Amino acid sequence: MTVPRIHFVLVATSTSLVAVGGKNNDVALSSAELYDFTANAWSPIAGLPNTLFSHAGCAHSNQVHVSGGYQGGDFTDEVHLFDFNRGA
Repeated sequence: MTVPRIHFVLVATSTSLVAVGGKNNDVALSSAELYDFTANAWSPIAGLPNTLFSHAGCAHSNQVHVSGGYQGGDFTDEVHLFDFNRGA
């Protein structure tokens, strides 16, 4: 990854890994990165609207769903979608 992260979600799709949110040196992140198996490289992708850590994620039909977690100063029940069928 290009940004060191803890407390982030890492989701595997059929062609990539997607790392979302987390913390870097106690700073909450909203960024996301994609590892392309074919290119053997990480690249940034559109991130979240807010910082998020300690959340969950899963893949389905070339989509990554991210839910819950700690956002700002409270827990959230929001769900975020990265739709790679539409270019994320």
